[in-house]
Amino acid sequence: MVERRLSLLGPLYLVWGGIGLTMAATLYDTAFATVSQWCERQRVRSLTQAVAPVGAGIAYDALRSYELILWAFAAISALAVLAVLPAKRTPDEALQSEP
Repeated sequence: MVERRLSLLGPLYLVWGGIGLTMAATLYDTAFATVSQWCERQRVRSLTQAVAPVGAGIAYDALRSYELILWAFAAISALAVLAVLPAKRTPDEALQSEP
């Protein structure tokens, strides 16, 4: 059963990739044309409201990437400090001695 599922993953990814490309190629232009026609008086404001979520998503991704880079740097720095500090006892000595 698992082998059958794994063999079907390739076509599934291919189909969803095609759906995504088709939507990206057709829906954005259609959405902007529709907003432009519906809101003739306040066209700039309407298009700005349509595009603002996209810009917010890009800004969120950028800030999230920056946060992940800082977290990785902090983790590596902590490991480097722990590697430099001398150990008082080896793990074997710690297991053998009872406090």
